[in-house]
Amino acid sequence: MSDWKAPDWNVWEATKVVTMWEAVSLSLDYEPKQVGTVVENPAQLGILPALLAAESAGAKVDLGTPVICTAAEHPEYTQRLFDLESSIELFKDNGLVSLKGFARWARCAGWTLPDVLVRLGAHPPIDRAHWLRQDLWSERELVDMLCGLESGRWRPSIAQINSAEEQVRRAIADGALAVRCDRSNDGTEGRAQAFYGAGRLFQPATAIWWAIAKPGRFPDFPFTADDARALATPTDAPARKWPWGDHETELLRKLADAARQWWSTYDPSDPRTAPTNDAVANWLKEQGVAERNAQVMATILRADNVRTGPR
Repeated sequence: MSDWKAPDWNVWEATKVVTMWEAVSLSLDYEPKQVGTVVENPAQLGILPALLAAESAGAKVDLGTPVICTAAEHPEYTQRLFDLESSIELFKDNGLVSLKGFARWARCAGWTLPDVLVRLGAHPPIDRAHWLRQDLWSERELVDMLCGLESGRWRPSIAQINSAEEQVRRAIADGALAVRCDRSNDGTEGRAQAFYGAGRLFQPATAIWWAIAKPGRFPDFPFTADDARALATPTDAPARKWPWGDHETELLRKLADAARQWWSTYDPSDPRTAPTNDAVANWLKEQGVAERNAQVMATILRADNVRTGPR
């Protein structure tokens, strides 16, 4: 293992496409040209299928080259190769993969990578100003940004995306995330929009409050409470703080935040859009408010004409 040669990154960084076994070797910071088989050691034959696949894809492979790093010595090689082979959306028709695309995929998959691949795999920063100017975010746009991805660009199909999608849909079902507009049931067109993550739309401020409610749940999400507050405050509004003027306390700030998070999308003509007291109180408790205070604050915020209980 100590004799294993590191990649010549000056060469590989300039390479646009690689085979899957080259990509995996590079991800482990090993020179792919050294990957081969030693017949007298059966433990090393585990990587033979990968070499044969690479050779059939047009790569130059010397099956007689001694292997210094074997699958038995480096169990990550076999597992990484399996994971990569399962992500067929990465590959071109000829079985090759973009090195930059692979690096992005590997970063999202949580692989430990050499610094060069970390840099190559860095996602373009989210255009915060653009998204804060939008009136509504689609479900797909929200999910992408929860994962730190600029929506509309290459999207890896990995656990991080799947987890964010599941959390958004569960929050909608539980009433923890208010939907501003739901077109997913509007006939064939609505079902198509739902398939592409455009059926449900959210107000940005509402989505931000939900996303940051539990610190650390979405560490790559680029928006903050200050962004949500700014969205709820007209730019030409007087410099008084809603609704009690200049007087301010921590609990008053939490009360105002809860009003924006839970009641900004309330439609008096549709009682179903009103949040339950329990949902509001639980959210306040997640923000550090004591249980008794959270219950009282939820009651204070409740619209006068909305009854409690199921609707």
